[in-house]
Amino acid sequence: MEDGNKSGGAPVNSSEPNKSVSSGKSNKNLSLIIIGVILVLVIAGGAYAYHASKHKTTTSTVASGAPTGKTFKPITSGPKIVKTPVTTTTSCGADPSCFNTSFKDCTPATLTSSISNIAVKYQILGPQGGGCSMSFVYTKASQATWLNQPMTCNFDNKQSLQASVTAAFTDLSKGNNTYSCVGPFVAVLQHP
Repeated sequence: MEDGNKSGGAPVNSSEPNKSVSSGKSNKNLSLIIIGVILVLVIAGGAYAYHASKHKTTTSTVASGAPTGKTFKPITSGPKIVKTPVTTTTSCGADPSCFNTSFKDCTPATLTSSISNIAVKYQILGPQGGGCSMSFVYTKASQATWLNQPMTCNFDNKQSLQASVTAAFTDLSKGNNTYSCVGPFVAVLQHP
């Protein structure tokens, strides 16, 4: 043991830095960096999850109900959404006075009217084009061409229901369409 190595290992050269101490500090610094990166990722992931829970996205679907794979964020800013009041439709059954009141006020209502060999279903849709939009269809008729041929017109609700319907029928039979009528029954009346 003359070389001064008291540990019994390889001789130590005092001019070389201690490599085992240096690599230990290096490993310790590397471990701290890895832990720091993991902490940053955990914090960023948590922030993302929190943000995602507050700003949910919806998945678009096609008519079949299958998802399209595209996601859309809901609009959270911009113009205020105006809520439209919900309109209820009055079911008048076979009560003409109920339906006449609804026609005069042009509020949504339905009526089923039946007289001997004629049955008609009426539905007031609401105000439209300066009149009262109403559709009807003959569910029973003596003339086969009238059966199940719907028509919607903007009737004049300042008149009685009967006077307004008569005026629209007369107008269409003369080849006019003053009441903006649409539907298959228009052709039936214009081309008997």
